[in-house]
Amino acid sequence: MPAILSLEKIKRKKGFYLLQADEGAAFPVDEELILKYGLRSGIQLPRNKLTELRSEGEFQYLKRKALDLLARRRHSEKELFNKLKYTPIYGRHAEAVINKLKELGYIDDTAFASALIHTTLIGGAKGKMLIKRKLRQKGVSQAVADKALASELEDYDELQAAIDIVRKKIKSLKDVPQLKAKQRLAMLLYGRGFDWETINAALRAVFSNRDKE
Repeated sequence: MPAILSLEKIKRKKGFYLLQADEGAAFPVDEELILKYGLRSGIQLPRNKLTELRSEGEFQYLKRKALDLLARRRHSEKELFNKLKYTPIYGRHAEAVINKLKELGYIDDTAFASALIHTTLIGGAKGKMLIKRKLRQKGVSQAVADKALASELEDYDELQAAIDIVRKKIKSLKDVPQLKAKQRLAMLLYGRGFDWETINAALRAVFSNRDKE
């Protein structure tokens, strides 16, 4: 039977050790697994038990990586999965880790979508087109995105938001020819994620009132 040659602490991974067994086997294990299996240098383990231990150790190691990523910022399920699956060797456990984190409540795309909407709007009014694009880029499903948008933006008047931006910016364009001013304002709104229908409606509303003055 294979024997454990050593257990050495892994730097920058608190609570994890690199288990080295004869015949070239080497993989991470955490303190919980060390206690569970009574691991120490010199003991022998059946091959099937060593294989089982390796799978558990790799799973726990990848789960720690996922938790470290989540501690830095929120992730959608797909975004986190894509980061985990490309982890050398341990990436094969990505799906199992994602399922476990969902079970524990660490991954919730509905909450993630709501938080992203609020974060996007903190810097000022934005168009729904931009918000939808951000949610899509983060891997949030269409169904979850639509539900979050309907809930979080229920009282959000996108057209009025665009009109307010135009009214504020137009003050600095009073000496610019009207056509050129409209072009600049249109590009400003487009850059903030408003669709062309909303942009045209906002420009009509502001400039029609301006012409009456």
